[in-house]
Amino acid sequence: MTDDVPPSEGTAPAPTARSPKGRAAWHLRANAGVIAWLLALVYVVVMHRFLPVPNWLMVHLLLLGAITNAILVWSNHFADALLRGSQVRAAAAGQVVRLVAANIGITAVVGGMMADSWRFVLGGGIVLGAAVAWHAVVLGIRMRRALPSRFKSTVRYYLVAAALLPFGVAAGILLADDVAHDRLVITHLAINLLGWVGITVLGTLVTLWPTMLRTKIADGAERIASGVLSLLTASVLIVAVAALTAPPAVALVGIAGFLAGVIVLSVTFLAEAKAKPPAEFATYSVLSGLLWLVIGLIWLGVLTATAADWGAVAAGLGVLVGPLAAGFAAQVLLGALSYLIPVVTGGGPVAVRAANTELNRGAAWRVSLVSCGIAVWAIPVPSLVAVIASSLAFVGFATFLPLLGRALWVSYKVRKDDVPAPSLAERRAAAAEAQAARTRPGRFAGPAAAGFVVVALFVAVAVAMEPASVDGAPVDSAAGASAETGEVTTVEVSMNNMRFTPSHIEVPAGNQLVLTITNADTMVHDLVL
Repeated sequence: MTDDVPPSEGTAPAPTARSPKGRAAWHLRANAGVIAWLLALVYVVVMHRFLPVPNWLMVHLLLLGAITNAILVWSNHFADALLRGSQVRAAAAGQVVRLVAANIGITAVVGGMMADSWRFVLGGGIVLGAAVAWHAVVLGIRMRRALPSRFKSTVRYYLVAAALLPFGVAAGILLADDVAHDRLVITHLAINLLGWVGITVLGTLVTLWPTMLRTKIADGAERIASGVLSLLTASVLIVAVAALTAPPAVALVGIAGFLAGVIVLSVTFLAEAKAKPPAEFATYSVLSGLLWLVIGLIWLGVLTATAADWGAVAAGLGVLVGPLAAGFAAQVLLGALSYLIPVVTGGGPVAVRAANTELNRGAAWRVSLVSCGIAVWAIPVPSLVAVIASSLAFVGFATFLPLLGRALWVSYKVRKDDVPAPSLAERRAAAAEAQAARTRPGRFAGPAAAGFVVVALFVAVAVAMEPASVDGAPVDSAAGASAETGEVTTVEVSMNNMRFTPSHIEVPAGNQLVLTITNADTMVHDLVL
């Protein structure tokens, strides 16, 4: 690839001078951290009832584990491609050290939260922050040494996001020690989710989105992206600082600014999608993720505008984080990986097409299942309905991992068997067939409707199983109840550091249970029995 050809002109960027096999092996090893954290997330979702701080784990294994690894790997990949001049390519050894250090830090933070050890959280946070700061320094040096490039602004997005994360990590460390919880949790959200994840994603999509669609970048997209970066950065800082020093109304300026930046960039994204509509899981999933980002920002703005204080805002984040983390971040991650991994593993067009075929199985249905499940979970619904909706969304997400494994296996088999590349006539016929399929009416709507129907049917079953939870009638639990013993079991429960102590209570059958609850946290909790 010549230096003046952007990645949107047809093929994914090749970041180094490694051989195709070496490059494929490198990316498989580098992305092992992403897959490992996704597998850990699957385990936690399945076993969350038996684990400490399960909600924290589900959010942070995704954002802190999988997505942070993905950002460190792929921002390097695109920086190599977009910065002109071979002398600015990253040293592989340094990248390996940064990845290892980041994962050591993440593991220590996760272990510290599970073991209720703030020292582990502190140590892990310092190591992670240092690794990402090193990443930012490397990006900055490479930008200074690089020749002029049309898409240099994308690397600036990476630099800004990496420079922000250490401050978000510091906020998280203080949160783990229960310092100024209500205000810090907003700062933590703004810097980590909007800054580290949001700015990185938006900057990447300037070039990656048209590449995924296999179309040209919209005219002026790089100029628009360069201007929007300042707005996004200022908006994140306004929200973060306002949460610490000002009333919620001030943060509305930052939330509105970030939303405006997303909308401005989305104009170019939609123009590119109009030129060549999404037709694969990768593009469906990324587009759905961007829609959830817009929904989440509007939701956050309404929550902030209507809250009396930061405590009320923090109390509302429990529901909002789900759509932002799962709806936005997870869908963009899986969509991007679905496109990038077949390309970087290489093997020629036959191998890439074979891998894509596997990853595209049930594409529209899977995206619909995820989004419909999240939407039902996020609105006020009975507990059983929420559990079923979130489980269906989880199924939609979890299908990615076995499909990815199968895609890699099929790609390997094609490379191993040395399947010849198709002729020019065969390629043209395949392109014509793909274009016809892309424009076929109902290509997306039919499977997407099927996903909606699945969610609707399961919700109906949940309501039928627990009708009293919908109409508000008291549930008659007398049937099957144990005979009363006349004994009273009294337990003192305290809430501190987002934990209940004791976290587990055993009551003899038939005893009356009396709970004496003390909230030692600095925020208000909703307790439901």
